[in-house]
Amino acid sequence: MRNSKRRKLSIEIVSLTIFSSVCAILVLGFSLIMIFMFFFSKQAYEDMQYYLDNTLQQFDDKFQYIQDGAISIRHNVIMGDFFDKDNYNKNDIETQLNYCLDLFSQRNTLGQNTPFVVNVYIFNNKNDFISNHYYPATLASTRMIDVEYKKLQKEFDTMKTQYHCYVKDDKVDLCFRILDENLKKAGICIVSINKNAIDEVFSSVEKYKNSCWLVLDNFGNTIYGVGTQTQLDTLSKIAPNSFSRQKIDGNMSLCSTLTNGFGVKTAIAIEQNNIYSVLTPTIISFVLAVVIVLAVVTVLIFGVSYRLTKPLKKMADEIRFFGQEDLTMRMQDFSIQEFHDISVVFNEMADRIDHLVTQIYEKELLATRHQVKFLQAQINPHFQFNILAMFSIKAKLAGDEELYQGLRAFSKLIQGKIFREKEIKIPLSDEIELVKFYLYLQKSRFGDKISYEIDCSEDVENCFIPRLLIEPLVENAVSHGLEPKTGNGTIKIKIYEKEEKLHIIVEDDGVGFDEQERLKENVQSVNPSHTFTGLANTRRLLEILYQKNYEMNIKGVLNEGTRVEITVPIERREQKNVEGNGC
Repeated sequence: MRNSKRRKLSIEIVSLTIFSSVCAILVLGFSLIMIFMFFFSKQAYEDMQYYLDNTLQQFDDKFQYIQDGAISIRHNVIMGDFFDKDNYNKNDIETQLNYCLDLFSQRNTLGQNTPFVVNVYIFNNKNDFISNHYYPATLASTRMIDVEYKKLQKEFDTMKTQYHCYVKDDKVDLCFRILDENLKKAGICIVSINKNAIDEVFSSVEKYKNSCWLVLDNFGNTIYGVGTQTQLDTLSKIAPNSFSRQKIDGNMSLCSTLTNGFGVKTAIAIEQNNIYSVLTPTIISFVLAVVIVLAVVTVLIFGVSYRLTKPLKKMADEIRFFGQEDLTMRMQDFSIQEFHDISVVFNEMADRIDHLVTQIYEKELLATRHQVKFLQAQINPHFQFNILAMFSIKAKLAGDEELYQGLRAFSKLIQGKIFREKEIKIPLSDEIELVKFYLYLQKSRFGDKISYEIDCSEDVENCFIPRLLIEPLVENAVSHGLEPKTGNGTIKIKIYEKEEKLHIIVEDDGVGFDEQERLKENVQSVNPSHTFTGLANTRRLLEILYQKNYEMNIKGVLNEGTRVEITVPIERREQKNVEGNGC
């Protein structure tokens, strides 16, 4: 395979580029179609804007009809007699009112002869009135209507506003003041607007998806509208006389607003996606064409990508496998020159890594284990000679049960410290047993001066910890905390699990130490009897076994005591007495 002719990556790229060019032509055609669609959509957008503005203008025309009527009434000479004189011909006045506001004119009707204004009432300052109605009514009904509008006139007359709207179930009563030539109040006009006519103006808008419209009075109160409350609230906040895009109910919408006469504001919103409903047939054709193009391009890209990436994928898999499981695995050869060069370099590198792992790393591992054993041996206690001397004197005097128990505890302690020196980690229960033997011996030595409490959760007794991790802490508490203290003292040991961590706390109420003096001390002191040497050795032991995955906090207060807390990862194993170098 090494002597066979290999193709260069550059030749491969040229071959693949030919295919890519064909795809680019197809993409270019698609882009042209999209550009055409963009401009077509822009035209549809402008058409929709014209449609919304035209709808608002139709509504505004009806209000303009009312305004024109009000102006005619103001400048009509005969109507002036009604406002200014006590004597007037009511029939002539009503005729002029019908002339000024012709309810049957084309300006007041929509579609199928639906009237926009159905009733008109004119009041002068003497509270006399004339009226005009689109629908005929009986005499009794007319009297009831007259009473209703008289109440409206009296209520509006107490207001200080120029105009006001009263919303009823089927109509909107628009009240406004009629001014004379000197801009003083000449009378009040009440115009009843048919809600069905408002519906008819905006009915064409409601055929669009997520459309809404709103009519507000001069105070910003809703007169009439169609849509959800969220839609109407958003419409009411849009600036008047504008066309904009607004996000309504999570959908982008086209919004148009217009201020009509008498302070009335109208607003319409149609979801922007409705623009594309006009283009649906064209879009479907384009989508089908795009799908076909995409299918062709996908097949081409798949073939090209597979041919180019298959060797790379295989190389990546082999590199991943090499790093996870088998250091003897080597990369296969490839027919492409550049890939062949990569495989050769990788295999040479793998050979060097294998050499480093088998020769250098194993030596480092062996050195680490020896360092751990050395530190554990250095923690070996020195108090045993005093105990032997004491028990020897007692043995000479007389043998008793106390002496027996003392000798037994001492032998067990020596067994745990010396004869298990090959074990780096032991069960927590074994370490607690060593601590109990040590404390028993110290109580035999000092009597009631030393007392202790051990609180260890049952669920952590089978966890593995470094050998001689807790016992040196207890020994340090006795030797440097309670022994120099005048009076009795207590050692408390608490062990528990929290958040997958094993917490070990050893505290005493001995002489303690000064934190400032401790910082000045050299914790690397070679003197094994130094107060902090045992703690420093314990810290180095934890650092070797757990690297940075541990905590050791030492706190002391002079003449109050010392507290040591160690936190290490929880470790549970099936078998005991297993040698290792970390968690």
